[in-house]
Parts: sequence; structure tokens; C-alpha cells
Amino acid sequence: MSARKGGPRAGTRRLFRKTPRSRGKISLTRYFMPFAVGDRAVLVAEPAVQNALYHQRFHGKAGFVVGKQGDCYKLEIKDGGKTKMVIVHPIHLKKLAATLTQKQAKAAKAEKPAAKPKAAARPKVAASKVAAKVEA
Repeated sequence: MSARKGGPRAGTRRLFRKTPRSRGKISLTRYFMPFAVGDRAVLVAEPAVQNALYHQRFHGKAGFVVGKQGDCYKLEIKDGGKTKMVIVHPIHLKKLAATLTQKQAKAAKAEKPAAKPKAAARPKVAASKVAAKVEA
């Protein structure tokens, strides 16, 4: 019997592929992106960097940052009904905007200032000098 074929990236040809427009140098901003505990992030692989890459089954999952381990962050995600801890490099994470609860959204809407009144209409100006002469 032969040994099993395939490594940790087996079956990820389409999943971890870059689009032609995004090829080239990696973003240093994303490489050194700081995350705070409690931040919400989604797992998006950067194929050019293989270190601290998560398992393919977690691709696209969102979770909360619960800590830091070395240069990487611990992300708590839901997989099925279980919560799992994934240790990921920040280049494979994308920050998500904090989602507001309905109560917070209503409060933010109430704080908005009233719309500015529209400016008065401008007086009509003759389209050309010829039109001005005709009127006179």
C-alpha cells in the first residue's frame, strides 16, 4: 500500500487563488495590522504567505479576536455548533466593522442633525448676448 497523497493545501487550488489584479507584492499594512481583543475579523487567505495559515474548512468564517500568541492572533470561530480557536497571522485576517444592535442604531439615528435647507434658486441669466439684445 502506498502513502496517502496530499498535504495541508490539497484541494485548495481555487480557494486560495489570487485574482490577476491582486498579484504582486503583499500589503505591508495588512501584514502588520494590529487587532485588539474583541475585534471582529474574517478569515481571508493571502496565498503568497503560507506561514500561520488556517485550515481550508475555516475559509470565510468570521470570529472574535480573543488574544495574541507571538506575531499571530487567536480567533474564536463557530464551526457547526462548536466554538473553535484558530491561531492565524494578521495577513490572513480582515477587520469587520462592528455591527450595531437595533437600539444603538436608533440612538445614532436620533443624534443626526436635521438636513440643511436648500439654497434659494438663482435668478435666470440670459443664455447669450443675442438673447439679451432681443429682450431689450
